[in-house]
Order: sequence, then C-alpha cells, then structure tokens
Amino acid sequence: APHRYRSVTIDAEGDELDKHKVRHAQLTFTSNINHQPVTTQITLKNSGLAPTMIVDIPEGKDVEPTEVEISWYLKGGKTVSKSFSLQSDIVYWDELPEVKK
Repeated sequence: APHRYRSVTIDAEGDELDKHKVRHAQLTFTSNINHQPVTTQITLKNSGLAPTMIVDIPEGKDVEPTEVEISWYLKGGKTVSKSFSLQSDIVYWDELPEVKK
C-alpha cells in the first residue's frame, strides 16, 4: 500500500476551552504521500462536554512529519492559531497559545 492511516485522537477539557472563551476550532493536518501534501481538515465546536474525536490521517512512507495547525475562534471574533509537528497520536485542542489582552 502506498500509504496507511494513522488514527489521531483529538481531546480537550471543556473547562479550559470555556476559560479561553473558545467557540470552535479548526484543525488542519498536512501529511505527505509521495512528497505531495495531503490535508485533512476538521472543525470542532465547544458545546458543553468537549468532544473527543478520532481522525484518520493518511500518511505515506515519507519521513516528513505530519504538520498540525489549530485555529481557535473565540467569543467576540478573535482568532488565535498555532502550528506544530504531530509527535504523538493525541492532540489536545485546549492548549491555546497565550492570548495578548
């Protein structure tokens, strides 16, 4: 098979999301298959119980790590985002970068 799927769990604590006034977040995973970028995008709403979700990310045999970008949409229209390489099979979407007041 030219690629396989990696199951990534996306998790959060609702209290943390509420503290940051998160309405929803968009996660973009960019993996490489035969040196071609493949993106997988999901949107998560912060509605009471923070949802846990499992996403299957296609990954090739390439050595480049899968990149993750998280964009948070906050109450009042503010957005913050951060990018990082996918290290483990769990991504916590309640870890926002410091928001400038």
